[in-house]
Amino acid sequence: MKLVVLTTFLPILLACTTTATEAPTIEFDPDLVAFVGEIGQVGYHDFEPVSVGRSLTLPGRTYYVALENGQDESAISYNVGEAHTLGSLADEHLLEDMQTRSGEFNPDDYDGLLDPVNTSEALQATGVVAVGNVRWAKLLLLPITVSESGEVQFIDGLTVYLDQEPVANDQLMQSDPAGSSHAGMADRADLSVSSEVASYLIITAPHLAAPMQRLAWYKNSIGCRTSLAYIDEILAIQTGRDEAEQLRNYLTEFYAQGGSYVLLAGDATVLPIRYAYHRAVDEAPPLLQQQVSDLYFADLSGEWDLDNDNVWGERTHDQADLTPELMVGRLPFNTIEQFDDYVDKLIAYETEPGGDEREYLDRAFFFSSDQMRDYSGGGQHARIALAYPDHFGIDTAAGVELTRGDDPDPHNALPRELEDVLSDGYGIVNIIAHGTGNLFEVRTSGYNNWPKTRFTTDTTASDNGAVGNLTANGKTSFYYSLACDNGAFDYDYSGLSPNFVVSALAQPKAGAVAFVANSRWGWVGSSHLLQKAFFDSMFAHRGRAAVEAMYGSKLRYYYVRDVVYGQNFYGDPTVVVYDQVPGLLDVDIMTDAGSFEIDVTSGGQPVAGCLVTLSDSTGAILSISTSQSGDASFEVEYSPMNSYTIAAVKGGFTVTRRFLSPAIAADVDELVDDNLPLEFSLSQNYPNPFNPTTTILLELPHRTNVSLSIYNVLGQHVAKLIDGPRSHGTYEVTWDGRNNDGRQVTSGVYFYRLITDNHSATKKLMLLR
Repeated sequence: MKLVVLTTFLPILLACTTTATEAPTIEFDPDLVAFVGEIGQVGYHDFEPVSVGRSLTLPGRTYYVALENGQDESAISYNVGEAHTLGSLADEHLLEDMQTRSGEFNPDDYDGLLDPVNTSEALQATGVVAVGNVRWAKLLLLPITVSESGEVQFIDGLTVYLDQEPVANDQLMQSDPAGSSHAGMADRADLSVSSEVASYLIITAPHLAAPMQRLAWYKNSIGCRTSLAYIDEILAIQTGRDEAEQLRNYLTEFYAQGGSYVLLAGDATVLPIRYAYHRAVDEAPPLLQQQVSDLYFADLSGEWDLDNDNVWGERTHDQADLTPELMVGRLPFNTIEQFDDYVDKLIAYETEPGGDEREYLDRAFFFSSDQMRDYSGGGQHARIALAYPDHFGIDTAAGVELTRGDDPDPHNALPRELEDVLSDGYGIVNIIAHGTGNLFEVRTSGYNNWPKTRFTTDTTASDNGAVGNLTANGKTSFYYSLACDNGAFDYDYSGLSPNFVVSALAQPKAGAVAFVANSRWGWVGSSHLLQKAFFDSMFAHRGRAAVEAMYGSKLRYYYVRDVVYGQNFYGDPTVVVYDQVPGLLDVDIMTDAGSFEIDVTSGGQPVAGCLVTLSDSTGAILSISTSQSGDASFEVEYSPMNSYTIAAVKGGFTVTRRFLSPAIAADVDELVDDNLPLEFSLSQNYPNPFNPTTTILLELPHRTNVSLSIYNVLGQHVAKLIDGPRSHGTYEVTWDGRNNDGRQVTSGVYFYRLITDNHSATKKLMLLR
């Protein structure tokens, strides 16, 4: 059985005749055709490649035309001019494709997922975009067509009609009339805390609040105005047909107030998810054939269930608008430990990636196997590698199947051997392979047949590699996978190893800091185009968050509608992937009673345009960009009893944070001898050094307000032990070596400081674990 399909979308087939009587809306020059029959690529000038099968692309371009009141896509028709036969394609280049899922290929499995398309149609309506009161038909134009028998034809002109009236060339728009919400976001300065509203919103459940509060504090401290919201409070105040719609309505309000980025901090057991389907159906398909689509929470202007049948995103029954208003990421976790480990990893990635070994960040690793490894031009990995800057070190050897993808006995390195290779550190890891929810294939016999060895989340298999076996050395990476189901965090894995994305993100000090992956299937012929477009966009726009490149690639290949729905960004949506080894910023601080004077340099040279943010324990105070001489000044009245953070952020550098606590520094310099009255005393803790607990004794001669806190050697607040009024008397206070979030702190020297209405004292203690 041969599967003859176009794997991308179900178009509206427009009425067509073969001879135009009016001047054509668009004319084409045959001298601009590029046809290479042996590799299945047909091009035209600067048109985009449209994937129409596993081995074939055709040139295409998207246009928009405004519809009048009452008109829909059925009002559009067209005529073509002269058609010229260019040649024919061999059998292996017919219109067929298959999923990137592990397992044997069975065409019958695809019948409910793919939409047959007549590719001899030169103009196809692919949707409607609503902008205010105007509705625009979205048209895909193919100047070169191919029939099911493989005959390739070029048309020299095409006339478009709207209710039989010819459309002039100037009535067609090439740019999206809705605009692109990601196009104008140049760098992190757009998120400055000088704004009165939050640009970044984190949504989670109350029982997971502690690590997300820590993330929000960190993001605010580096100049990204961030707020935190709880799902139970959102659902209590919002209306909607279900919880996902209630959440989307809340996000619509956030966007209207100036919001840009959203982190959905929770899996399907914590936060609502939206299942979407790319075809038009009369009844809901099984959930495993529907995509988990966070695009639903990003696109706030589309009508995702226009026909009210509880099947969301249907191609012709609904009007999902694929242009996002918000940049949405997700952390598909459900435990405090997972969130804590991720927040630690994210902060380390932005402030000190790899510790003292940052050089790994401009290296990229490629897994490539099976049909994808054998693509023309050296394989899909070779095509995608072309997007990388010249200075990147590209490893397309260790993880690429040898000698070919269809080799019955491949002899590239075993996945278990690649654990050490990956642990050496790569800034970016590409996965171009078949896969399932908890693994992807590295070596298979022939095309995706047994025996197989794979990279998985199961750490017990002998020859398989496991993300849990990567060395916890802080050399974390950005991952991109086109394999099926790697991002299917909603699957029930009872008795199996957990989801691959979840494991890679939650792995402490290793694995992924962010991950683009499919919640369901990918396609051998189409998915690599989005991956190439992603890296083209990311490297062309330095300083932008990586999530924006994902949405950009979806807009470019919007017709691969199932993948567009199901591909999600997992991780912090504001994270910027390093495109080179980052430099280091030096921050010098001078203070007096009413100001902070900041100088930012690198290698002794001033750094201009660096975003400097001043914050204290209550949050960010102000952000200022440095001048041409690298300086910034904060005219801020501050308390000498307070602790401050000064953060410097600029593209091409790691984030630098300085912690300042003037009062503690003075007390330490004075050897903590305050000549206190005998009635007021703070005793040395005992035991000291200690593990796991120590006791602090203090005496108060009268009732007073009391603050007893723990600080680290940088003056950063660690834990609050007493905060409030106390009567006169003697108090014994125990500290168990944990911070305010309940997490154990590391071994080292700490200070405990007592402040009352009239006195203060500071002493030193040591924790040895």
